[in-house]
Amino acid sequence: MSKCVKFKVEYQKGTRLLKYPDDVSLFENTVSDGKFIHAIYHGKKKLDASYLFAEQLLPVKIQQVKDVAFQLISAVDGVGGWKRQRANDKLRFENDESYLKALYSEAEAIRVKSNQIEETISKIDDYFELADFDVVAAFSE
Repeated sequence: MSKCVKFKVEYQKGTRLLKYPDDVSLFENTVSDGKFIHAIYHGKKKLDASYLFAEQLLPVKIQQVKDVAFQLISAVDGVGGWKRQRANDKLRFENDESYLKALYSEAEAIRVKSNQIEETISKIDDYFELADFDVVAAFSE
């Protein structure tokens, strides 16, 4: 099972040494932040966990949530906002605000769900779990 790990960068006489704690072929996507090497590790040794990859992926996932929420709210309004326009006309000409309230309720439900999903994914610190998180399916739950 793959996991995100980190290990210290070692220096010898000002030169950075890359001393891998296991066979180098078991590591991929290595990144250095100056103090540590972060990598995806396919070995069996117990190494310190790295959250760097998850931290980098989190803003991407949050943007996906915002994009899906925008699409869903746009669908509530109808193409070109015709549903909202119809609701406004009903309010203006028939003094019936039920259509407008229904649209606002649907949009607000999507916003609330979006906030809940963002909160949920912000608590995920495992890169693989975060990468596998299905944003579209989360809106259906």
